[in-house]
Amino acid sequence: METKEIDHIITRYLNHTADAAEEQLLLNWLKEDKTHQKYFMELRDIWLLSKVPDKRGSAKQAFRHFKNQVVLKKTVHRSNQYARLLQWTVSIAALFILCAGGYFLLHQADRTEYVEIAKTYCKVLMPENCKGAVVLPDSSVVWLNAGSTLIYPENFEPDKRNVTLVGEGYFEVKRNPSAPFQVEAGKMLITVLGTTFNVKSYMDDEVVETVLLTGSVNVKVGEQKVYKLHPNQKISLNTRNDRVSVNTVVGSDYNVWKEQRLSFDNASLGDVLNKLEKWYGVEIICADSLRQNIRLSLTVRNEPVNEMLKMISLIVPIKYEFRGKQNIHIYMSGK
Repeated sequence: METKEIDHIITRYLNHTADAAEEQLLLNWLKEDKTHQKYFMELRDIWLLSKVPDKRGSAKQAFRHFKNQVVLKKTVHRSNQYARLLQWTVSIAALFILCAGGYFLLHQADRTEYVEIAKTYCKVLMPENCKGAVVLPDSSVVWLNAGSTLIYPENFEPDKRNVTLVGEGYFEVKRNPSAPFQVEAGKMLITVLGTTFNVKSYMDDEVVETVLLTGSVNVKVGEQKVYKLHPNQKISLNTRNDRVSVNTVVGSDYNVWKEQRLSFDNASLGDVLNKLEKWYGVEIICADSLRQNIRLSLTVRNEPVNEMLKMISLIVPIKYEFRGKQNIHIYMSGK
């Protein structure tokens, strides 16, 4: 591929205007030779530093601006600071995504790879209203709930398997005694050899929790002691006061979200609404008094959000009001 052609494709990719065929060409070109990767990194550094117009501008204008910056900046040695910038390249993701009630194999997903020295990391972003399964390098499987992010290395090291989760994920970890599997989720560090467990650690949640379904896990909370969980136990961390609690639960209730089913048994209205927000990708506003004082049991499957709210309003004395497609207000019936 000629330099002029690859420069054009790189520009379109960096400007978020490349189509699937161009992204595939770029990926193949990057895999051909390490010098190609180095060339891409250098151009992307220049792009980041030159404040190139985003996709709202024309690709032709962006390319012209970019070429000018390349001429000006290629003669300048990169400082150590810029050499440490994370370099991003696009990847083809093989994710099973659950959207609108069906499974899809998404070839062009929100998965990105970045290179840090000689190590490559993958970052999977699960969109709202979608759920997906990711197969890790060791054949472990992670189900991601809506709005979740998973970061993991392209290849695990021989003696450890470390990943980072923001959001909610259900892990089916392949057993390997010589390489413990660790999940970093906020202030929690979960270590296992091979087991199944659910972790919930959204950035806007006050409580981080891990529920064990099978096997055993060790959970370290900040600098506190390590807690060993047994099946059907849940450890919860209140991020405001760092209080930790361990309770006995029905573990299978905590991974139903990946099976197109969400179940509640005598749950507070607040807990129900929090999970419905993630399930439907909406914002639900409700007074704290209602969230804490009302309890209910129900199962959510593929019902639209308006039907589910109507069902809840028949069970407990509440009314609801849509203010836009993604904003719902809930208040006491009769007010």
